[in-house]
Amino acid sequence: KQSINIDNDLLTYLLRLAVNINLSYEKLKSHVKKEEFVSLKSQSKFEDNNFLSGYWQFAFNKANIRKRIEKVLNILKGNRLIRMNRNGVLSPTNSGILIAAKRIKVETFLFFKSWLRYCEKGDISILEILFLLALSPDGKALPIPFSQAIRDDYKNGIYRCGCKKSYWNKLWRLIFEQGDEDKKLFRDKILMKKEKEEITSLEDYITLKKTHLLYDWIMGKKSVKTIE
Repeated sequence: KQSINIDNDLLTYLLRLAVNINLSYEKLKSHVKKEEFVSLKSQSKFEDNNFLSGYWQFAFNKANIRKRIEKVLNILKGNRLIRMNRNGVLSPTNSGILIAAKRIKVETFLFFKSWLRYCEKGDISILEILFLLALSPDGKALPIPFSQAIRDDYKNGIYRCGCKKSYWNKLWRLIFEQGDEDKKLFRDKILMKKEKEEITSLEDYITLKKTHLLYDWIMGKKSVKTIE
């Protein structure tokens, strides 16, 4: 039996639906309400014809689905990712098409868009982008290697200080080496935190480790095989 990964991201699903199928507002609500697992393989406009099928599947709790759809559509319209014509037919904007083509979550786009308001133009470092990626919804979904023992320790409230401090100190050092200490992202997420608050969850540990692995790979310090 084919394994699948269930995604309940209604925001991204509705945007991709608008990219692939011209639906009116009312038809869209009916379409989602009658579906449980949705695959648009036959209607995909992208080359591999496969961006909503196979391993990745969407499934939604149908409770209050009409209200949730309305809320999501307002978010998409408010951020200029979709538009509605006089006949009530939804269509994507250029930004909406780009998000669907790149296969990223709408929340990731909005997360980066929010960050752009605070970053200095022309002064964006590789480390800054990679750390932001690790914090984003799509970045959090990227799998990285770490032992089951570490997972179990965090689950049981046991934290390995050595692993925490190693990744924490390395990132701290990189921030200052690159002159990034004045950037809001690092001030808020790293530099302004007290030492005792360094990492309090498995998610924090994974974020730091993921940032370092991506940085080592991008900078050519480690090969993909070594990282794996």
